[in-house]
Order: sequence, then structure tokens, then C-alpha cells
Amino acid sequence: VMGGYLSSVRYVKGTAVYTTTFTPPTAPLTSISGTQLLTNFTNAGITDATAKNDLETVGNAQISTGAAKFGSTSLKFDGNGDVLSVWSAPKLFNLGTGDFTLEMWINFTSTQSCHIFATNDGVGNDSPTGYFYFSYEGGSIYAAKGGGGAGNFISYAWTPTTGQWYHMAVSRTSSEMILFINGLKQPVSTTGSPQTFNFVGDNHATIGVGVSSNYFDGYIQDLRLTKGYARYVQPFTPPTQAFQLY
Repeated sequence: VMGGYLSSVRYVKGTAVYTTTFTPPTAPLTSISGTQLLTNFTNAGITDATAKNDLETVGNAQISTGAAKFGSTSLKFDGNGDVLSVWSAPKLFNLGTGDFTLEMWINFTSTQSCHIFATNDGVGNDSPTGYFYFSYEGGSIYAAKGGGGAGNFISYAWTPTTGQWYHMAVSRTSSEMILFINGLKQPVSTTGSPQTFNFVGDNHATIGVGVSSNYFDGYIQDLRLTKGYARYVQPFTPPTQAFQLY
């Protein structure tokens, strides 16, 4: 049994990376041709409590002590290329026509237009005909836009105060798509039929960006997606502790 610490473990097949004396790397290792395993251990604080998804930080997305709703840290995005990419083997992000709830604690550093969460195959891919996303654009919150064009979504004119934590939640029931801010139900405008739309998805979701290059600038803590259950249908008191796995 080993006692000690490891950092930046990389296994490369088919290439002898080092054949002469060299200066050890001064930054985390990156994937090169033939890389079979790469574990940088640079952000072990970002975890999926369900153990169903693999999380990959892109850019400077990282754990930060700059702001926290609970504890001392949260996930920081700087608004310029930062993404938390979420991968799963089954199609966990296929929300279908059933009930679901997306919720998170969020703290805006700036109010630039941004996509905060999306079930899509990567930045700039607008091809899925029924993706789901949650965004802040031009002074309004949008949720559940499916496909290009008019789409099927709800919207609400709102400008957050920077540096303040908000509990944001979107619940869908069989008859309604609902937006809550700090537990209060908001008077949204509805386009199309988001309450019955078939929101398809694959094995990938993104946090911090979506189907455009509008990156989120701020902090997120305790993001939770619940499939098959509308957790909130009436005004409620926001959670006073970290989300539980149930």
C-alpha cells in the first residue's frame, strides 16, 4: 500500500516520450499521441455525487475560494472559454416529454449574455432538434429552447445583481414549465409548448456554455438535474444546505 501523493500520471502507448535527459514539466501534463491514461488531479473537488458522469474542466474552470454559498469553495468560470463538460455512457440527458427539474446556486460576476447549462454535443453545435438549455441573454432568463428558430421555451425579463447568490430552478410538469428565483415563482412568457416538447439529448452536457460561444462569468455551486420529477411546483424556501442525493 502506497503512502504519499501523486500528480499528473500519464501513460503513453507506442511512443517513448523521454529518451534523453530532460527538464521535468512545470505545468500539468497534456494528452499527446498515444496517450491511454491521463490523470492530472488538478481539480478533484469537482465531483458528481451520483457517480454516473465523468466531469472534464476546460479552460480555467476551477474550484475557487472567491465565493461560496455553502462551505468555502464553488466552481468558478471567467467568461472566456471556461466549461465543465459532462459525459455519461447512457443517454442520461434525454429529458424526453417527462417531468424534470434543473436547479443550482449561481453568482454572476458580470451580466454578459451566456449559456449556463445545455444538453448538446459541444460549443456551436445547434443541430439537435430538441436540446434543452438554460441561459441569460440580453436581460432575460431563457429555459428549454428546443432546436433552432422559434423553439419551445420560457423567458423572463430579469437582471441579476452581481456578487449575489441566487437559487435558480426550472421545473417541468405535464402542464407547465416553471421558473423559480430564490423560491419565488416568476411570471414567465411562453413560446411554443415547452411543457410537452420532446427534449432529446445524448451523453453530453455542458455547464458554463451551450450552443453558442457565450460563456458564463461567475460562480456555480450545487447544480442538480433531476429527471422524471418536478421538485418544485409551488413557491418554496430555497435549500439551506448543500443538495442531498435524493
